[in-house]
Amino acid sequence: MKFHVTIAAFLSALLCLSCSRGQDKTIVCHIYGTAEDVSGQLLISEYDGDPRSPLATIDIKEDGTFSGEIEANPTVPLQAQLMEGGTCVYCHFFPEKETGLALKGMTPPVLTSYSGKYNKELQKLKKTFDDSFSARQDSLYAQMDALTPEEALTTEAFQLYTKLNDPDTPAAEKETYSSEWNALEQAGKILSPKYNEIKTQLNKLGKEYHESKINYISARRSLVSFFTLAMESQMMYDSSTAWPEDDYYYKTLSTLLDIYETDYADKFAGHPFHEKIAQLQSNAQMLAGKSHYIDFSLPDQNGAEHKLSDLIGGKIAVIDLWASWCAGCRRHSKALIPLYKKYSDKGFTVVGAARELKDDLAWRAALEKDGYPWVNLLAMEPDHWIWTKYGVANAAGCILLVGRDGIVVSVNPSVDEIEEYIKNNLMD
Repeated sequence: MKFHVTIAAFLSALLCLSCSRGQDKTIVCHIYGTAEDVSGQLLISEYDGDPRSPLATIDIKEDGTFSGEIEANPTVPLQAQLMEGGTCVYCHFFPEKETGLALKGMTPPVLTSYSGKYNKELQKLKKTFDDSFSARQDSLYAQMDALTPEEALTTEAFQLYTKLNDPDTPAAEKETYSSEWNALEQAGKILSPKYNEIKTQLNKLGKEYHESKINYISARRSLVSFFTLAMESQMMYDSSTAWPEDDYYYKTLSTLLDIYETDYADKFAGHPFHEKIAQLQSNAQMLAGKSHYIDFSLPDQNGAEHKLSDLIGGKIAVIDLWASWCAGCRRHSKALIPLYKKYSDKGFTVVGAARELKDDLAWRAALEKDGYPWVNLLAMEPDHWIWTKYGVANAAGCILLVGRDGIVVSVNPSVDEIEEYIKNNLMD
């Protein structure tokens, strides 16, 4: 029995090696096209890559044309991206020898010239799902945007809205009204029934969209559907961490990973999509409270190297992944300061790690301005794998609550949720 298993494993390894070598073959992809109402550069990134670290940049000329080349694997899609301020739009495509794109303002680039089977299926998929669902979604958003503040808000919320936006309202009164607004928001009494009805329709449409994608992934079993599986799984993981109170996203992620095991695990051997899914499987275990935190070593602002496990040392801990350029991350980090001061001498700690891009100057300035009382570590470009391992490769930050046993208890919990866990689990 052991002999047969060994032979099977050996043959499987040979197959993977052969396929992976075949997929290592690259072509020179010529990317060209025209741009309207947009200037600057077209960014070419990995299919799930960060636009701040593109594989290639193509200048858009004054006459609105652009042209450039990139050596790429024709079985692994790329992203064509435009960035302006904090806005990024993109489209996916499989590299071909000649790839034409059309750009129009800050709208997603459109693939205009292609001949390969992968791009043909990708475009058919876009037309079948994205374009048809987008029209229905846009209609609902238009209805939402057409609502006046009086129609969109409850009576009580509209009264507060009017006072808060009245320039004659004294500052002291505005503070009171702002507190009342926050209380209404916590109670879910801001939005009117009319607004919530449209919101419900949007949520229903979103679920219909994802269920249609799942049906396509399960029935098709092509390289493009495998790509769709990887991207849908990432989207469900991201949504699970952003809205942990809604278990729809985690359940859908579990469904997609089950489909992978039954329909894709033994196909396309050696393809990098398998690595993507393996990482998401690990991240799903983390969401379920079944996975140990991932250890790493990074330097502090004095250059001293620290190992995460040494800093946590069996305590209840928050691992705070952030970045100096992420305002939202810094708000969340600063909100942890009172909690740290309250419980740091009782077996609770926080460890920060910042994802920086070009240098550490902004990070050092943020540390001084924000005044974090815990150890903060620096992750420059080579160490950004940490964010990938935690399932937030394209995000600036993430907060992870870790129990004494090192198991990740929660991803992106609120400060109140963290304190409740500390009270229930911290020994006096």
